[in-house]
Amino acid sequence: MRRTGRPPPGGAEPATSERLVPLPLLVLPAAKPVETVLIDDVRRFRDGRPCLIARSSAAGVKLLEQLHRQRIEHLWLDHDLAGDDTIWPVVHLLESAALSDQPFDIGTIHIHAARSGPAHRMGVSLRRVSHPTSRSNDVRMWTW
Repeated sequence: MRRTGRPPPGGAEPATSERLVPLPLLVLPAAKPVETVLIDDVRRFRDGRPCLIARSSAAGVKLLEQLHRQRIEHLWLDHDLAGDDTIWPVVHLLESAALSDQPFDIGTIHIHAARSGPAHRMGVSLRRVSHPTSRSNDVRMWTW
């Protein structure tokens, strides 16, 4: 009987005893981790280390959404961004992702805000959802 992909005239194709062979599982390589992300309106690293930079909270949210399934080794956050903009939309994104069981994979979140009150609140919020944080205020590492 020739197989044409169509049932033979007069009814359905008869059942065969062909054995189904499972296909091997396709394993894709993991995405390369992103070493450093900086969300700050003016600073750059003095040592010139490569990093992805967002200059506003909206740009930071967009960048992190694009990187959500990748490992980020170091995320650097400044509190006061340009004008009335602050880092809080980014912090809320990180919190909500963690609370919905889809947390970002971040090694350390470095808080380098100049004002201690907002920096403390950022750290409390992020540690509450299990993100490791570090407070960094060494001005020698930055260039403007």
